[in-house]
Formats: sequence, structure tokens, C-alpha cells
Amino acid sequence: MSEILTRRSLLAGAGYVAAGTTLASRILSIAEAEEAAPSGAPQGQAGAPMLCMTMVFPNVAKSKFNQDRYVSKHLPLLRKVYGDSVARIELRMAQASPPGLPPASVTATEHVWIANVPAFAKALAGSAKDINEDLDATAQGPRISQVDRVIASAGGPLADVKESSLVFTTFYRVTEGKNLDLDYFRTAHIPKLFAMYGASATRRIEGLQGQDQGTAKATFLATTHIYSRDRGAFDDGVKQNLNDTIDDIKKYTNIAPEFNEFRVQAIG
Repeated sequence: MSEILTRRSLLAGAGYVAAGTTLASRILSIAEAEEAAPSGAPQGQAGAPMLCMTMVFPNVAKSKFNQDRYVSKHLPLLRKVYGDSVARIELRMAQASPPGLPPASVTATEHVWIANVPAFAKALAGSAKDINEDLDATAQGPRISQVDRVIASAGGPLADVKESSLVFTTFYRVTEGKNLDLDYFRTAHIPKLFAMYGASATRRIEGLQGQDQGTAKATFLATTHIYSRDRGAFDDGVKQNLNDTIDDIKKYTNIAPEFNEFRVQAIG
């Protein structure tokens, strides 16, 4: 499902509703495969591992993202459509790069945390046209969409993450000839990150695995989200642990990590 979604691709073939139905079917296929989830993986509602539909808005030429419209129009629409089938919906906005560094490669990300997969799939299939038309009015440019599953977490619950929280995200993009040891990532790296940076600096850390769905392959094989509790303490932790963090990343992957800083702009 990690396809570049544009108005042309959504209108192609059977149209908006069919696209939504296909997407819903793909999500259901993930639910059927959840029995294969790693032992000890975080559990969501009704004992199912937490799924998140993630949409990434790349920062490319002529792309635009209307943050105000998303918050005032699109987020309420999503909440109305999905209802109790989702635990929460987040908009995260990329923060400006420090002086001397290139601009952020991503403008924004959307995270829809799924609580009830069948109900979510049904709602999405029935409202794909409305959702995509409203999103087209909110954002211009390519969008990368995929379903992720939380396979490791440390710290407090996601509900403790509030608006304005800073999130330090690392994407590991699927790359030909490269690999990533998900077992080490899940059982060693995520706990080690929380131990290194500590509860005074970090509120929560998540490790997510991108889900392939049929012939549609995930764009990002894995993702790490570090939710900051105290920016000053986190920056001190980076100074002390950056080299050890990079060394540990090299133990489980040869994929070049893509580092990004976001702020949780809105929660619905």
C-alpha cells in the first residue's frame, strides 16, 4: 500500500470508492496475519497488536500543505468517518532544519491509530471519495501511504503524548541490496535507546514495521519514533549517546537512516 497517491492514480481504474475498497481489503489482510506477530509485541485493543496507517507528505518542488485547513476541516472529517474504529489521529509537522543543513525532506505526517480493523476498513471503503477529495483540497504533491505495526515500545502509553510534543523520527526506507534485522531492532535496539536517553528526556519510544500487503510493498521497512519529554535533557542525551546510537544502528541494518524532527500539531 506504500504507493504514491495522487489525484490521477486515485481516479484511475474503478475510481475513488474502488480505491478505498482495495485499501480496506489490504488492511483486513494484515489483520488476518496478526497471529504471526512476534511474541511479546505490544498489544492494542482486544489483544491485537496496534496498527497505524501512516501518510508521509514529502517536501518536493511545488508541494504544498495547508496546516490550518487540515486541523479545521480534514481532521474533523476523519474523526467523523472513522469514529471509534480509531484510537487517535495525529498531524505532525516537520520542524525547520538547523542553519547550514538542507531543508527537511518531509513536510508533514499523518498517523491514524487503528483500534478496530474491520470497522475501520468498512468506514474507509465507504468514505474514500470524500476523504480523498478533502485531502486534495488540503495538500498538493505526492503522498506515501502505508500501514505500520508497532512491534516494540518503551516508556509510557501513546495517550501520554500531547499536542506540541516533539517527535524524533527515523525512517528506514526499503532499499535494494540492503537489509534490516527486525528481531534485533525489536528486542535490543528499542530498549537500548530508552535506557540510553532515559525517562527524564523521553516520554515514549516506538519501533514500527512496515506491512507489505499483497503485491503492494511497504516504502519504509521500519520506523522509530522517539517522543521527547524534555528537549534540553534530550539534547544532552544526544551529545552523550549519539556515537553509541549510530554504532547500535549499524548492528542491525545497512540502510541509511533518514532522521526527521516533528511536532505533534493536532490530535483528534
